[in-house]
Amino acid sequence: MSVFAGRIADTGLDPVPLMAEAVRRLAAAPNTELIWASPRELLNIFQADAIGCHIITVTNDILQKLSLIGKDLGDYSLDKPVKLFYNDGRASGICALESSVEAPVSRLYETPARTAR
Repeated sequence: MSVFAGRIADTGLDPVPLMAEAVRRLAAAPNTELIWASPRELLNIFQADAIGCHIITVTNDILQKLSLIGKDLGDYSLDKPVKLFYNDGRASGICALESSVEAPVSRLYETPARTAR
């Protein structure tokens, strides 16, 4: 049985409860397998596995993201969007960007220290 879980997610609904219920109901039909069709993100692979879904169709662009598993979130957050924005800003000459993209992530997310009263 194929359920287009990605299309369910496109409507703003979480497909996991529906897919989990489908797995539960298909237990009564041992020769039937559930296909998680039309996944939208790498997370869907883990969700399908967690509920015991038998098969998930996966596109090449999602498979290419397997290398991101376990990647440091700080490094990943700086990897493309921040560096691209920084480089574009510098190249434009319109604005002066003072902070370095190479700054430690912990510094980017620091909050000012509270002063004692």
